[in-house]
Amino acid sequence: MRQKGLTLLELLTVIVILSLMMGISISLFTNANKDLGVRASANHVISLIRSVRDHSRIGSEPAWVVLNPSERSIHALTQKTYGEWHFEDTDSTGAFGRNANISKGTLVPGRIGMAVSLSGSGSVDCGVIPIFAPDQGLSVEFWYYRVNSSRSQTLFTIGDQAEMKVSSSGKIVTKLGTLSLSSGKITLRTAGVWYHVHLVHNGREMQLFLNGTRVASKEGTVQWTREDSLIIGASRGGIRGIIDEFRIGLIFAREKHFFPKEVSVELAPGLLPKDKKEFLIHFDPEGRLDSRKHSQPIRFKVKSTADESEITINPTGVVER
Repeated sequence: MRQKGLTLLELLTVIVILSLMMGISISLFTNANKDLGVRASANHVISLIRSVRDHSRIGSEPAWVVLNPSERSIHALTQKTYGEWHFEDTDSTGAFGRNANISKGTLVPGRIGMAVSLSGSGSVDCGVIPIFAPDQGLSVEFWYYRVNSSRSQTLFTIGDQAEMKVSSSGKIVTKLGTLSLSSGKITLRTAGVWYHVHLVHNGREMQLFLNGTRVASKEGTVQWTREDSLIIGASRGGIRGIIDEFRIGLIFAREKHFFPKEVSVELAPGLLPKDKKEFLIHFDPEGRLDSRKHSQPIRFKVKSTADESEITINPTGVVER
């Protein structure tokens, strides 16, 4: 008995059917990957935002998330406290194992416990501030009890790369690298009062706060060229007053996460000015959206041609999806 084989027509039919099935399978697989990319990227974004918010709340310090839609990337800017000086005694003045050397200063009752009083020629050497990255940010905050003076007073310096002074009228003037900032008409006018002074530069913008209120800001970068000592006061033209709870923090950019090429980030209209590439999400020291920067909830999408995921950050800093 002769065996019957496949005809050419039957063989072509089978090939066409297999080709169609492979095309459909490849299309489904590709779209599945695109969907997975969106979900995985959205999950990473949410995880990072929540982590940065928790960092703010636990450390009671500001933090930032940086979105770069054109680069399809996201990363965090977080602060690490490097040194803190409470001035409770002359032998062990600092936390984190970093003591300071007090010259011509005396301990007096302070804002919290004891503090150091300086009379114009006294100073506190807090040691060398390291450079871990040339574009690292800086945060300096302290309590200052002002005494009337007819001259300008140096509050602190880090070599010739950072300086803060208070004028005879109580105006704060500060410099970081080539950036300078002034409190303008808002001054430490009243003597015999405690003031909280906070300078922060996150690597992109310098801000000055007095008693928790932002009084000045300026965009710009700073390049640290060498390590220098942090000096509170000065041997000449230094502070006439009392300093307490002096803290310095360093701000670093964490590792960038790049989205897959199929995935993009779309910000809500008006969030990112045309001349900017980065959008910063600002968290205050309590983990909320900084109301001075964000008056409304933040909304953006992580999307591809096959899928999208909308992410909302409400004013309390909580992520909604």
